[in-house]
Amino acid sequence: IFVRAKTLFDRGQPPSFLPEPLRRLFEGRLTVETYLLLDEALAQTAFMLWSQEGDPVLSDLCNRFLHRRLLKYVIPEKLEDQWLERLKEAIRSEGFDPDYYLQVDSPADLSYDVYRSGQSVGKPIYLLKTGGSLVEISEESEIVRSISGIRFGKHRVYFPGRLLHSGNPRVTAEIRRWLKGV
Repeated sequence: IFVRAKTLFDRGQPPSFLPEPLRRLFEGRLTVETYLLLDEALAQTAFMLWSQEGDPVLSDLCNRFLHRRLLKYVIPEKLEDQWLERLKEAIRSEGFDPDYYLQVDSPADLSYDVYRSGQSVGKPIYLLKTGGSLVEISEESEIVRSISGIRFGKHRVYFPGRLLHSGNPRVTAEIRRWLKGV
């Protein structure tokens, strides 16, 4: 949603509701104070108002979010470019812009990577244990391990659910099987 709103902003066609924190975000001029104003309440209000915008993509994405008609997803065993290209074409043939209606969530986008001695990846985060010993956080936290690269999750490919039931000849039975995880 924000990518589409920013695209419209950059084209000189910003959404009609654009409070100062969002304007500064899109301009790349955030301060700490305006960043802190970008909360869930502001996003929810923007989405409600943007659901009535004239831009069909922004309006549809906001309506999907607000009414919980989210994109479906599959978890492919292997992420292959040939399938993504076929899927892009199928999405396009259904009238959707794949830039907004095809998303790949990659577990390699890590928010924390485990500190490894001798590598300049970053500084370790230590926990102080009872008794005074220090331990690197991923040794104690399952959650940190899951986001740190020690365990790699699977890719998720998000797409409009109607592709699963499409009669469009460009959405082949092969694509539908792949989307259903068969």
